[in-house]
Order: sequence, then structure tokens, then C-alpha cells
Amino acid sequence: MDDAKAGRLADLLQNVSESRSLVRAAEYHGVRGYLQEFKDVWETLSEPEMELKDNQRYRVEQSAFALKVAGFQEIVGSVLSSGGIRFLGLKGLSLSQLLYGDICRREFGDLDLLIAPEDALRAIKLLEDEGFVRTYPNGFSPSQDLALVRYGKAQNLFRKASSLSLDLHWRLVSSWIGDDLYPFEDLWKRSRELTRQGMTPWRTLGAEDTLVFLALHGFQDGFPRLKQLLDLSQAHDRLDYNLEKALQIAGPRAALLERALELVSGLLGSGESSSDSRDCWLHMATKDRTPQSDLLRLEYWSCSVPEALRRSMKAMMTPALDDIASLSLPSPIIGLYPLVRAFRLIKKAWERTRGKRTLP
Repeated sequence: MDDAKAGRLADLLQNVSESRSLVRAAEYHGVRGYLQEFKDVWETLSEPEMELKDNQRYRVEQSAFALKVAGFQEIVGSVLSSGGIRFLGLKGLSLSQLLYGDICRREFGDLDLLIAPEDALRAIKLLEDEGFVRTYPNGFSPSQDLALVRYGKAQNLFRKASSLSLDLHWRLVSSWIGDDLYPFEDLWKRSRELTRQGMTPWRTLGAEDTLVFLALHGFQDGFPRLKQLLDLSQAHDRLDYNLEKALQIAGPRAALLERALELVSGLLGSGESSSDSRDCWLHMATKDRTPQSDLLRLEYWSCSVPEALRRSMKAMMTPALDDIASLSLPSPIIGLYPLVRAFRLIKKAWERTRGKRTLP
């Protein structure tokens, strides 16, 4: 099946290559390393002047970077563990080991870890004490930091000594999908251990949680890169998961999990290729905006209509980072940030309306 999957992946790549060469497009979509493993498929994509040594160099560079990130994870893990903070590996190294059998087989750009929300600010302080620097958002007041943990989902930190960055998550998905779907304690209980020679064993999401996370995270972004489809396909093919349990974990977003599995099956599955799936994916992947507004429709909620409306309203009114950055509210009233968001949304709508009226 892997040969067939690679062929379908190559076909999809040609739909979104735009002005890039197909090799550059494969790099952008994070699937070059995977496709290079299938000689017949890769030869249909690479330029005539693409020499074997170029492919070998790419593999070496990819492996070197993965090993560098592995060392970075050892440093971060040691800092967190020294403070008694548990963490789960996400995306990057963990998915490469879990779904492809080795940390060097999947392209990625940084380190992603998940911790409990109540540990977020303490973890950030521990890392800052060890030379890590916050990137955006940064410069927040203590009350804005509290609001960030309450309404946000991650903080990016950079370490100059290694030139690598860490995405420290305390939630897996954006609030509009449902920030209550993944209590950390439940994720920890269902987690599994990963091992690799030369690395300290670490934990990552369990099979069902991995499947749900990849599906919902993909929809969160609109599956803009083929790597996300490939990861979900690998999870579907390689993990020993219980679909009923996965749907239960997805809860009110079970419909999105089902849609994601239908999508990846129609694009990369063993059955007949689906033109409807391809059109659906291209519609999302080529849009400038994420599909959030579309996916707030009732058809994508697996719950009662009143509950879906309540959740949709909460999603729309949950403050974004820009809302928190726009104003520092005192700690006792950070629960009023949804009003700040409402005001800013009304202001933006009014400015757009006024702009249209002044057009000649």
C-alpha cells in the first residue's frame, strides 16, 4: 500500500505545486523525505538534473536536524522534570517515531510538548531561568500571562544556544474546536512510552488521542500541507486504535473526526481515489484563511442544537492573542476579556463597513 500511497501523494503534490518545482513543493509540504523512499514515484517528480547525491544530502541533513532536536528535547525535558512537570511529546519527533518508526523519517521544524495548564506559567519561568526567551506573545503583564493560560493554548520559546524553538502547549487545539476535549490527566493516563537508543524514554499521546488530535488539528488549520494528510493516513494504517473510543474522545467534534477519516481515505486510502475528497481538500488548502467559520456550522457538531450553538458562541467570543495583547486587565477581572474581543470584533466590522461606504 505504501507505493500506492506515495503515488497518490505525488498526484496531490502536482495539484498544489504552483510556481515551485515539484521537489521544492515536496519540501514545503514536508513529504520529500517520505517520497524519496519510493524511487519510481520520486523519479516522476524530480528534475532531470537532480542527482542522487542531492537526495542523499537531503536525508543526511534531515537526520542531522532530527538528532539536534532530540538533544534539545533532552535539555527541555530535564528542565521540566527538575520542577516535577510532566510532559507529552507532540508532532515532530514523537510522530516520526510513532508513525514512521524513527525520529529521522519525518520532516518537522521545532519541538512541541504538552503540559498541564496549571503548570504552564511555572514551566515557562523554569525555562526562562535556563536561558530560553519568549517569542510572540511576549512582554505580557502578570495578568495578561494569566489570561494567556486561560484562553490561549501555547507559548513559543527560543533558545539562542541551540537556535531551536519550543512550542510549549497546555491545550491541543484552538478553543473553537473545543478546549475541553483533552483534559491533561486523561491524556496522561492513555499515553504511551516511546523509546529510542541514546534518548531518555518519553511519553506521547495514546493511539485514539493521536488519531483525534491529527484529525482535529488538521481541520483547525485546513490541512494546508500534505504532511498533515500523510500523518493522519499513517495513524489510520499503523496504529492499533478503537474507532468507537476515538469518537467518544472527540465528543461534540466526532463529526469532524469522521469527515477527516473520510477525507484521508478518499485521498490516500487503498480504495478508489475520490475526486470529491480532492476538491474538498484543495478548497481548504488553497484558501488564505482557516476554515473556522465554515466548521462552526451545526452539521459539524455531534451534539444537540442548543449545545452546538452554545459552543459556537463560546468559540467566537474566546479572546485571541491579539485581544489579550491589546489591553492589560487587572487579574481579578481577566474574565472580562471576552468583552474586549466583542468590542474589537464590532470595531473591525464597523471599519470594514465604513470602508465600503467610502469607496468610489
